[in-house]
Amino acid sequence: MKPWSFGMLFEISPMLDSVLSTLETKDIDIDSGFLSYTTIARLFAVASPQILDIIAITLDVDVNEVKNLSMEDGVKIAFTIYQQNSTVLKNVIRSLLVERKTKKVVEKETAKEKTT
Repeated sequence: MKPWSFGMLFEISPMLDSVLSTLETKDIDIDSGFLSYTTIARLFAVASPQILDIIAITLDVDVNEVKNLSMEDGVKIAFTIYQQNSTVLKNVIRSLLVERKTKKVVEKETAKEKTT
């Protein structure tokens, strides 16, 4: 299993938005880096239809195939999808923000040099 492609991100974005909105509404924190048993159980309880769809799209299988997975395999797959894609998204966004900040600093220094 590999991280989502850019196109797949658009395909799952409505489901992802729904999951994130639900987590926010229910005050469930998944950004802490640690997912407790309770957090995982609450996540599945409040967003199971969307999670099923996200897993099915990510694996390119039918939702019924996902439903037929063992509990162990399903949780492992869901967790792997979360880890792979949250890490990729965070790293890409972080690098873009650093790049943008660096570019602004260089532009300010260049402008400052031109005025002196």
